[in-house]
Amino acid sequence: NSFCTLLAIRDSTMSSDNAPAEADAVEARRPAVTVAPRYWTVAPADHVRLVEQLGDIHAEEFSREFGSAINRHSLHSLIGKVQMKAGCIFCGDLLLRGDIATGSIDLGKCVVLGESVLVRPPVHRISDSDLRMVAVTVGEHVIVGQRTIVEASRIGSCVIIESDCVLGPECELHHGVWLKSGSVVPKGAKLMPFGVYEGHPAKLIGQLNPDAGLFEVRDLVLDVIRRSGLLSYE
Repeated sequence: NSFCTLLAIRDSTMSSDNAPAEADAVEARRPAVTVAPRYWTVAPADHVRLVEQLGDIHAEEFSREFGSAINRHSLHSLIGKVQMKAGCIFCGDLLLRGDIATGSIDLGKCVVLGESVLVRPPVHRISDSDLRMVAVTVGEHVIVGQRTIVEASRIGSCVIIESDCVLGPECELHHGVWLKSGSVVPKGAKLMPFGVYEGHPAKLIGQLNPDAGLFEVRDLVLDVIRRSGLLSYE
């Protein structure tokens, strides 16, 4: 009887020792569960809010130049080498400094700049005695909210920059970036495509759908242009 009892104890001990390994083997055989990422989507409220972030818009204060709508108070604030395509809207009291040394500003179609926006080419230091201005390139279907300062070297297409942001020298915003109000992008930073950023410094807080994000933002920008009542550009 004692011998049988010892065998039973041994068998139960071996069984308990093998249990974790058996459980791991079962877990490994289970199919992996893929969780679909939760993307940020453009909400109806964004359309109204972004129009408000452009500042006060009075259609009678705008003139139509080169297929774009430019506030008359800003006509003398486009200084130096500033190139733009059709469908742009420039609100009041903004300043585009394309006259600084070798710098220039190149805007794609349907770029909307809110009140008191400042765009100036960033300074690139070659050496202590050699400073050069870098061109600012902005893609298509971009909104820049009021009181934002832009010293970025490149902004991609279908980008939303809300009000009161600061884009540090030579930073880059890739296609589909959404920058929330009051955010600060450090010098030389590169924001990933379709990223939603916020903070000081700006940090990634979400992502737009890579398959649909560009189309959503493009349609949002065109709707903001229509809601402004200044252009019917498609």
